[in-house]
Amino acid sequence: MLQTKISEFRHFKFERKLVGGQQIYCSHQGTCPGCPLMYEKSTFPDTTRLRLFAEEAGAEISPLGSGSLTQYRIRSRLAVRGKQGKPKIGLFQAGTHKIADIPDCQVHHPSINKAAELVKRTAFELNSTMYSEVSGDGLLRYMEAVASRETGKIQLTIVFNTEDRNTEIDLFADRLWSISAGLLHSITGNFNTDRGNAIFSDRFELLKGEEFFEESIRGYTVYFPAGVFGQANLDTFENIVDELIYFVPTGARTIDLYSGVGIIGLCLMKRSSHTVFVEQNPRSIAALRLSLEANYQRDNYSVQNIPVSDALRYAGDRDVVVADPPRRGCDAELLEYINNKPPSTFILLSCDEEAFYKNAAVLIAGGAMKPRRVSPYDLFPMTGHIEILSIWERR
Repeated sequence: MLQTKISEFRHFKFERKLVGGQQIYCSHQGTCPGCPLMYEKSTFPDTTRLRLFAEEAGAEISPLGSGSLTQYRIRSRLAVRGKQGKPKIGLFQAGTHKIADIPDCQVHHPSINKAAELVKRTAFELNSTMYSEVSGDGLLRYMEAVASRETGKIQLTIVFNTEDRNTEIDLFADRLWSISAGLLHSITGNFNTDRGNAIFSDRFELLKGEEFFEESIRGYTVYFPAGVFGQANLDTFENIVDELIYFVPTGARTIDLYSGVGIIGLCLMKRSSHTVFVEQNPRSIAALRLSLEANYQRDNYSVQNIPVSDALRYAGDRDVVVADPPRRGCDAELLEYINNKPPSTFILLSCDEEAFYKNAAVLIAGGAMKPRRVSPYDLFPMTGHIEILSIWERR
């Protein structure tokens, strides 16, 4: 019933009442699962549960942080499927491996749509094969496009269903590069033959262009290699970082756990007297070191390429502990440490709402920390998803 209802509205524009007012129209509704709230009465996520949490815990709650509905997404991982001569690039329809082709996605940076079209064109011209979940055959599996907010150039990673680089891949990269008209910053190959759902393997190789992609974030030059985690909505994420930094006292000693390429830690350093970065991924660490060298000349930091569970010995003299964990939430060892040796301030950025409540329950039960403030952010508009920034103080 819902699909029929949506299809009846596909030729109309729907105005969304936001600051300044925005209009959005999407021709992919009814097949693409990416924006389930697009045609609902409200495009905003429900924050009722978080408000009840704040009320019960005695914490402040800030208004929902949000931004543009359109063209906000500068990083996107897309499936490449279809038949020879008819490539499709997009998202899997809900509960299936059937692809929703989304050439005109309204939430993508325009350069991402252009990059997807270039990949399609190259696949068509070379008669390339697309991956099939049924047979396990086909050359092209996925693509990730990352757009520069300043230049619009694309860092492109293509996942090939091969063990290693070969002449077919080189031919594909050569043709794609030649028709890109300067749109592409780089092309990196990832080689993944595993039949599971993981998009990337750990095998990356630069095919064209430069290894590291630059992005300016709150005045800092940040480097990204292909395939590492990065925020898809940097405009709104910068607002999260601004709020986070506000709760870091000048001169504090800080530790940035789950650092990634170091966006939060780099911004912490303008206030802190010393910052420890902790990140397990060696490719993220390489980018982090480049970013540190580009932005800071003073030696007021250290970098630990180890798991968070092994890095807690570095947290003992820290005034502020910052954690931006993956979707599963904080490691149990970290929460136990915070309860047993509470810092003055613990700042937690949770990208999964359920993980936040689980982590918060452990901290509240521990009795050493109390939540001062919780702030929901609509980092992926029209999806119902929220990210939660929480500020905890020692009792």
